[in-house]
Parts: sequence; C-alpha cells; structure tokens
Amino acid sequence: MLLFIMGAAAIGAEGQRAPTPGASKSNAPAGSAVRSTQTHTLSFETGVVLKSGDVKPIARADFQLLDRDLTDILDAAGYPRTLIPSAVFVFWRDQISRDLKFERPQHIALFQAAIEAIHAHSLASTVTDFSGKGQFKMTAGTYYVYGSAEIGRSVIVWSVKVDLTSDQAVTLDNRNASDIIPEEILR
Repeated sequence: MLLFIMGAAAIGAEGQRAPTPGASKSNAPAGSAVRSTQTHTLSFETGVVLKSGDVKPIARADFQLLDRDLTDILDAAGYPRTLIPSAVFVFWRDQISRDLKFERPQHIALFQAAIEAIHAHSLASTVTDFSGKGQFKMTAGTYYVYGSAEIGRSVIVWSVKVDLTSDQAVTLDNRNASDIIPEEILR
C-alpha cells in the first residue's frame, strides 16, 4: 500500500530510509520558536469500520504531524475545492508506481503543488505498526494528525486537530475522517 506523501521517502528525500514503525522523525523548521523543551507523546490508533462491521486497522501506514489543517494548506496552495483531497492521494500512488493515468492530465501540476505544500507543513512523520498504532513526541502546541489510506476501492483521509498540552491519545476512524471516497464501502 503506497500512501500520499508521508514519511522520509516523500518528495525531496531521495535515498533516505522510511521511518521505523512507531517512531517519529522531527522536521521542525530551523530557527522556529520553541515555547517549551518538554516533549509530550501523542499516541494514535487507526481503524476503519467497514459496512460488514469488520474493523480494519491501518497498518504500516505513513502519518504526518502538520502545523496547519489539510484544507487550509490545500487552499493556500491554490488547490481547487472541486478536486477532493483523496484525488491527491491517488495521484501520489500513481506517481510512485509510474503509472500516471488521469482523466485530466492538466491537474498534474495542481496535484504536485498540493503534495509539496503538505510536505512543507510536515513537522514530524511516523509509520503505524501492524495494529494501526503510532505516536509522535512533540512539544506543546496545536497540531494536525494527517494520514491517508486505501481500503479496497475507497480512500480515507484524516486531518485531525490536536491541542497537545500533555501526553494524549487519539483515535482515527470513519467518524473523524476529512474525506472518504466512495463512502458506500465504508460505514
């Protein structure tokens, strides 16, 4: 399963290894103001409830901690709201497989700009373990847990706001997804 610009293997990181599952990698901008040096653990668990009632953890998936909400990042990058965020995921997956088959090739530049914009706002990345769990270690602040996955013929995208003031746990599932396409497969 290839996911949309997450982890060290994303744009601009050729030759780097992907993060170790469950461990986070910080990409905090140089010279950024730090309020506190005390770090907190943000743990998260992923699960998608299928129509059949089965729960599928999002295992071995890349997740990022963003400094802004995904919608705000895409808006600032000029990404049209008529193109859903999951379309960027599909573009990234196809770009990795070198099998670019788009109905509208003119959107490729928009997709690439969106991917670069998301990468620029990524502060840390991690890979979920086989049970769909991951964590970040960060100083106090407001962050957005961002990730996406392909479940059968559906794509699910998360951009969940977290106000990190102490160690905290978050569940990522259908209820707090930013986008699910098509929804009829998932609950």
